[in-house]
Amino acid sequence: MAAAVGYALTQPWYVAFGVLETIGLGLALPFLIVAFSPRARRFLPKPGAWMLKLKEILAFPVYGTAVWLMYVLVQQTGATGAAAVLMGLVLIAFAAWLYNEVCLSEGRSRHWGVGISALAAAGAFALVFLVDDGGASRHRLPIRRAAFNGSPSAKRKFDALRAEGRPVFIDFTAAWCITCKVNERIALADPTVIKAFADHGIAALKADWTRQDGAITRMLEANGRAGVPLYLYYRPTVSGSASPPVILPQLLTATSVLNELGEN
Repeated sequence: MAAAVGYALTQPWYVAFGVLETIGLGLALPFLIVAFSPRARRFLPKPGAWMLKLKEILAFPVYGTAVWLMYVLVQQTGATGAAAVLMGLVLIAFAAWLYNEVCLSEGRSRHWGVGISALAAAGAFALVFLVDDGGASRHRLPIRRAAFNGSPSAKRKFDALRAEGRPVFIDFTAAWCITCKVNERIALADPTVIKAFADHGIAALKADWTRQDGAITRMLEANGRAGVPLYLYYRPTVSGSASPPVILPQLLTATSVLNELGEN
């Protein structure tokens, strides 16, 4: 739904209202059919032990999500922050286990158990203060992209590049954006694309929206987007005349990038 929601957020209120209402209707439609059509209930599986197994199986996608979010956290905070969060998860798991063990008990064991469980949970949240972005590791692609955050200094650098007549490619990305990572591996790390960037003297800039920087948000909105990925290509200026940027597709391939660069 990302594309539909992103489109809705950039449209007038009545268009956004229609898109979001349609999404809501689509999500609710199965429940409405079952609620108003007794015959449809015959197609529902009968409750039983399989529900417990399904619940257990569905836990694994949640574990996978936790792994992905931990990867994003490492990009922002480094090993120290990741270790603090992992320790916090251990404390939360211990607190939940201990509370489940003593919640039906009586006497001192229940009071001690609940108290220790609360202390463990409090300790987990206290570890948040150890998370710092000072040790963030930087993943570099073969195409080296200078940071571009929309600040006045970055804007002056961009204007200077355009004044020289150089083509500019701006990659709006984020550490948590799966589509961005796939595009980087498939298209932007392709040897032919790297060579084309070098041959054309293209200045590559990276606008990192991982922390949803306000200046980058405004640049996204100015180009009709509510989120990443966004790829802008400014062609070389001719006789001082600046043309608007070319907006590349959200799903990149090496061929689509080369087509915009005039290689194909």
